[in-house]
Amino acid sequence: PATETFTASISKADPAPDTYTLTGYTETYDGAKHGITVTGTEPGDTILYSTDGVTYSGIAPELFVGSATVSVKISRPNYNDWTGSADINITPKQLTVSGTAVANKTYDGTTGAVITLGAVDGVIDTDAVTVTPSGAFPSANVGDYQVAVTYALSGAEAQYYLAPADDTCAASITAANITGVTLTGYAGTYDGDEHGITVNGTE
Repeated sequence: PATETFTASISKADPAPDTYTLTGYTETYDGAKHGITVTGTEPGDTILYSTDGVTYSGIAPELFVGSATVSVKISRPNYNDWTGSADINITPKQLTVSGTAVANKTYDGTTGAVITLGAVDGVIDTDAVTVTPSGAFPSANVGDYQVAVTYALSGAEAQYYLAPADDTCAASITAANITGVTLTGYAGTYDGDEHGITVNGTE
């Protein structure tokens, strides 16, 4: 009998929908980078990542703080590419402070305040973060006040934190002693005119 030749093709198979699993990451900053997790892969699979859905790379995106949607493309020989996405959401860490104090002062005509920072809680040991308080008396006059204190952050890792909430501290301005005033008496022989003391240095 004659030999016949037939043309046939084998098409790529689609991976089962549950073959791969993408798990996002949603937490507060903890001092380390984090990204999504891909499970269900097999040896020989190629995994590519993208944060814009256009440009893919073999490097998995990771963040200290921030948000990103990570698209994943997995290639396996003889299978169609599999695609999916998951999100990274890492929020800055909130700092707190306790025991901040504003020093009482004697009236000096200004609202300037001397502030002593309390104990700061929440900074990860290896991070360089400085908390700086600022504030002023609401008036320069003598009285008892609640001084509003705000906090600012600086340092290499300051961007990964939220400054402590605004604070209020009780402090007083007390009356100052008058200085620079001199009294000069009068001593002399009667000359027909009235004489008295002289006061110098008043304002």
